[in-house]
Amino acid sequence: MKKVFLPLATAVLLASCSQQADINWDVLPGSTNYVLEYGESGIPRQKKVNLREQELEQLRTYMQELVNEGNISPVTYAPATVLSGENYSLNFNRELIILNIWNEENKDGCQYTRKRTQSDDDLQELIRRRTNSRKLKR
Repeated sequence: MKKVFLPLATAVLLASCSQQADINWDVLPGSTNYVLEYGESGIPRQKKVNLREQELEQLRTYMQELVNEGNISPVTYAPATVLSGENYSLNFNRELIILNIWNEENKDGCQYTRKRTQSDDDLQELIRRRTNSRKLKR
């Protein structure tokens, strides 16, 4: 049963991602962005990220490149540092970058992954500089 179910589930997931409507880049990354940092305790610290308009455009371009270069992945990854906003989350793991994008109207979404590069390190450093040091209310 496992031998049939897993490939079938993967095929359905990949088919649903490849058939999803075009991503609406006009609403991404959105105006509300925050970071979740997972420490050794596993409990995340949530902080607001204040990106300038030019930096939001830089983030949008970065996400577009990641979608074009990355692979669609059905695998779930443990979070490390996660930048989240309206309809997306960007997980900076040690070796991979994981981008989840979804459509709020019909809840469709996909996960894209690729190996970590220098541009990922640069973006993560920008996010660190723009992160509010105070925690957000839960």
